[in-house]
Amino acid sequence: MPIPVTEHLIYSHMLKTGGLWVSRVIKNHPTGKLEPGRRHLPVSQIPANLRKNRLLFSTVRDPWAWYTSLYQHALTADDQAPLLAFGSGKSDFRSVLWGMTHPWGVDLHEDFAMVMPFQGDHRESFKQKHVGLYTWLNHWIHGEPGAKGSIRCFIDTPQLNEGLAQLLDVHSITEKPQNAAAHRPKTHIKNPKSLWDVEMIEWVRQADPSYIELFGYDGPFTQTLKAITLLQERHYDHH
Repeated sequence: MPIPVTEHLIYSHMLKTGGLWVSRVIKNHPTGKLEPGRRHLPVSQIPANLRKNRLLFSTVRDPWAWYTSLYQHALTADDQAPLLAFGSGKSDFRSVLWGMTHPWGVDLHEDFAMVMPFQGDHRESFKQKHVGLYTWLNHWIHGEPGAKGSIRCFIDTPQLNEGLAQLLDVHSITEKPQNAAAHRPKTHIKNPKSLWDVEMIEWVRQADPSYIELFGYDGPFTQTLKAITLLQERHYDHH
């Protein structure tokens, strides 16, 4: 998918955070358009001319909801190999989640992001970081949190309508965010919380602590305090 922009905004799409809806809303904005590019592009690869004089923003959701959504999406894929690799041959959520939060302990598929194909092999990089898939992909797409050039403006997925309306400076957005039941009814998980137990919740806390703290998530299926989170730029000592 091309890169969505308006006169003053440019959107970086983190998978499974409502990005298709955001892209449609931006495309339909009076100054909106789709620039050539591909979806889920790392921030470092977004052309500088597109970023100039535009606020770069992305979308984020709590890791427990994100893992659930990614698992639901992967169940519909024609190629089940990446999903089964995380589950060491099993496709149940518990087995797959263990692999996504303990990647150094499984034989990863080269397309371990499942929703998007990589350009290059990133399996060793993922394993060596000793973090969950949620943290690794957020870092890979958004850049080092707070670093120069990274994304520092995020809209919380459960608050998409409110947050995007603020950035677009409109009263409200009439188009409703897409529900999984509408486009993937066969694998729609009616009660996603039922997939989780105390031990699995803790796997995520241990695998993705930096982003849980960064965005202030209290626990599974929660939201940020405000619809929009602005990260402060960090200044690094290079000596």
